[in-house]
Amino acid sequence: MSRRKRWIKPVSKYEAEKVHISSEVIKIEQQNELVNDKYKTVFYCKSQKIPEGRMCIAWGRTRVAVGSKVEMDGRLKEDVFLVWSLTITNNIVAPLEHNPHLEKIREQLTRLKSR
Repeated sequence: MSRRKRWIKPVSKYEAEKVHISSEVIKIEQQNELVNDKYKTVFYCKSQKIPEGRMCIAWGRTRVAVGSKVEMDGRLKEDVFLVWSLTITNNIVAPLEHNPHLEKIREQLTRLKSR
C-alpha cells in the first residue's frame, strides 16, 4: 500500500514581507463591524515613526481594548499594517458582546425547562 500524500498549506506570496510587531493599542476606530460577511477591526498602535500611531487592520473578531499590549504578525502596505495574527499579551480585553438573538433563545430554553 502506498502512503497518501498529505495536504500542505501553500506559502503566502507575501511571506517575504512578514513583520512581527509588539505594541500597545492607543485608539480604536472600528471594532468587529460586519463588512462583506467578515468582521473588521481598525485600531491604532504606538509607533516610533508616526506620532499619531500606526493604523492596523485585522479581519476577524477581536477583543482588543485601549491599553492592550499586542503582538502581531502581518505586513505593511503603505502606512497601514495588515494583521495576519494577533495575540493580546496583557489582561486588558474588551468584554464579550451580547447577542440579542442568543438571549432570546436562552429565554425560550428556560421556559421549556420550567414546564
